[in-house]
Amino acid sequence: MYLICFRNGIPACLLSYSPALSQRVYHHYKDAMILKEHLRKTYYNWTIGLNHSTQNNEPDRRIFDRFNGFQVLFIINYFGKSLGKQTVSDGLKIEELISAQLPLEVKSELSVFNWLRGIYLYYSN
Repeated sequence: MYLICFRNGIPACLLSYSPALSQRVYHHYKDAMILKEHLRKTYYNWTIGLNHSTQNNEPDRRIFDRFNGFQVLFIINYFGKSLGKQTVSDGLKIEELISAQLPLEVKSELSVFNWLRGIYLYYSN
């Protein structure tokens, strides 16, 4: 039995199946990064100006733009990693929280991260 690996929807490699490989693939996708292609909202601006994936490693006091796709991806992925898990389903829930419930007075990346922590704790109880 073989597994086909895909990158950006294009077959990238062919691997022979083994239980050890299956476990590695599971762990890879269990902790997957959320990508642009995963997001459900279509109104994001994708200008490079605030691409935090290459400029920052953690949230800071920079102004958070909820319509900048790079910033939304950065916050989703950082928050998911801070929880110790990252699935596409979790990322989409975070995207929905940001788009539907993020208060207008929350202005910085750090305040968005702290707001998400509070919301997550509230909903997880």
